[in-house]
Amino acid sequence: MRVVLDTNALIYYLFSDQSLHKKARELMNRASFWVVPDLVLHELIWFLKGSGLTKEDAMEVLLLVLTDRRTTLSQVTREDYIEAISLLSEESMKNMEDVVILTFAARRSLPLLTFDENLKKLAEEIGVYVII
Repeated sequence: MRVVLDTNALIYYLFSDQSLHKKARELMNRASFWVVPDLVLHELIWFLKGSGLTKEDAMEVLLLVLTDRRTTLSQVTREDYIEAISLLSEESMKNMEDVVILTFAARRSLPLLTFDENLKKLAEEIGVYVII
């Protein structure tokens, strides 16, 4: 099974001190392929910058993701952004990145693995299957 990863799922998977670490590991280990939008990788980098990890440890985390045989890094397209803009309401503008990840999954007819309750709700509204 191929699954699009949201940033929070990746963070929960990678860091054992996260509350949903076990659940994320269980769900991600069921997938044959992790489709990682480049936007998710950028968000992971932003997270790592603020995490207090050393540069070496942060680079090791990135390499763990990038070299995992299940990882497919995929580019978010202009069309993904345009569709995301059409889904945004004024109050959800602060969640633009999440909506882009959702439209990325929708346009490729792939399930989404996320722990974000608001994103799950929007995914249901537009017919994207969410792995829970």
